Amino acid sequence: METITINIDKRTKELFRETVRKEYGLNKGQLGKAVNEALLKWVEEKEQRLLARELSNLMKKGFDMGKIKYKSRSELYER
Repeated sequence: METITINIDKRTKELFRETVRKEYGLNKGQLGKAVNEALLKWVEEKEQRLLARELSNLMKKGFDMGKIKYKSRSELYER
């Protein structure tokens, strides 16, 4: 485990602690467990948004599909 010192506003702290208490109880280590879970979720959401943005940019850019070898759709099925 690692230690990080952060500053958050009082209201956020109170809401977070209360939610952790309801979800996990008052046992030792539960606050750290919840912070870890929250941070992982945040990172996953940010990575997903970044991936979606990159894929969207690729779609806008377009793809080189090579030379078209068929003049009509029916030629695909004649083989």
